[in-house]
Amino acid sequence: PLSTPTTCIAVRRDPRAPSSCRHSLRNMAPKKASPSKAGGAAVVWFRKCLRLHDNAALVEAAKSGAQYVCPIFIIDPHFGPGHVGINRYNFLLESLRDLDQQLRKRYRSRLIVLRGKPDVVLGKLLRSGAPLLGAKPQLIAWEKDTEPYALKRDAGISKLAQSLGVEVRTFVGHTLYDTEAALAKNKGKAPIAMPGLVSLAKALGEPAAPLAAPVKLPLPPPAAANSKAYDVPTLKEMGYKVGKSGQPEPHCGFLGGETAGLARMAAKLKDTQYILQFQKPKTRSTAFDPPDTTVLSPYLKFGCVSIRQFYHGLRKVCAGKKHSQPPESLLGQIYFREMAYLQGASIPNYDHQVGNPSCKPIPWAKDAKLLAAWEHGRTGY
Repeated sequence: PLSTPTTCIAVRRDPRAPSSCRHSLRNMAPKKASPSKAGGAAVVWFRKCLRLHDNAALVEAAKSGAQYVCPIFIIDPHFGPGHVGINRYNFLLESLRDLDQQLRKRYRSRLIVLRGKPDVVLGKLLRSGAPLLGAKPQLIAWEKDTEPYALKRDAGISKLAQSLGVEVRTFVGHTLYDTEAALAKNKGKAPIAMPGLVSLAKALGEPAAPLAAPVKLPLPPPAAANSKAYDVPTLKEMGYKVGKSGQPEPHCGFLGGETAGLARMAAKLKDTQYILQFQKPKTRSTAFDPPDTTVLSPYLKFGCVSIRQFYHGLRKVCAGKKHSQPPESLLGQIYFREMAYLQGASIPNYDHQVGNPSCKPIPWAKDAKLLAAWEHGRTGY
C-alpha cells in the first residue's frame, strides 16, 4: 500500500558483523547467473524501491542471464482518490516517471506500468506471461516488505510462483537491517526506546554498503518495449481533480523521484556543519524556505533514495569529528525509523488500538459538542 512510517533511511553487509547477522543477510547479495535459467525472462517487481542505485533485485535480474528483463510496477486501483491524497499520489507518479526516464536513458529499457490487483496481475503473468511475454518468466525478484498487507500479498505470490516453477528471489533494502534477523538478535522483541536500538545496532554490526546500479540491463520484451498502454498514468487518469497544468495546484514544491532525491541527499551531505550540529528538538515544522529538516522522508518512504546510502554518507561526514548523538542527531532519526519498522513487524495489531499490547485502551466516543470545542480551541476550560 501507499502508507508507511515517516522518518527515513537503508544499508548492506560488513564482514565484521556477527555471524548470525551475516547469515541472515546473505540473500542481499545477488547470486551469479544460473546457466539453466539463461534465455528466459526475469521480472523485477518495483514496489517501494523506486530507484536504480542500491537495488538488489535489479542487479540480480541483470546478472541472471535472462534474455529479457521486465521492470514492472503495479497500480492497485484500490489506492486512489478515496484513500490517498493528491500530493502523495502525485509524488508517486513523479517518482515512476523519473524511474521510467532513467531506465530508458541508461539501458534503453522502460518501466512497465500494469494496473489491477497485484495477485490477479501477477497471477496471469506467472502462469502464461500475459500480457508481456509469450510464456511464463523464469525469475521474479523484489525488495522485501514488512507490513501485514504486504506480507500476506507476497506470501501468496511466492506460493503461486513456486507451484509454477518460477524462481522467487527477495532482498532486504528498505531498512538498515533485516527485520527478522534484528528481532531474532533481540529475543523477538523490538526496542521501545533509543538506548535499546543503539545497543541492538552495535550487536548487529555495521549495515551493508549500498550497491551500484547495474552496468547493463537486458531489454524488455518487444510486446512492451514501445506500447503506450504501459506508460505512467496522469493524475487525471487516476481520478484526481487537477488544474490546467495537470498537477496539484499549488504543487507541494518537492519533485518526486530518484534524480531529485539523490540531488537533495548530496546537497545535505555537503553541509558538514548542518549534519554535525543537527538536533531534532531545535528544528521548526514551520520552516519552509529553507526547511530545518532534510526533507528526505518522502524519498526514503518511496525508496527513491537508499537508506543505506544516506546512512553511510552520514557516517563518513561525522567520522573523527564532534557531532550530535542519537536520539537528537540525524543518525537518531534513522534509528527511530528502524525502530518503527521493527515494532510494526513484531507487535500484534500494530495498526490498531484493539488487540495492540503497545496501545493504552482509550474509550473513544462520538460527541459533536466536544468535537466542536476542540475544533475552535475551546478545550481545557
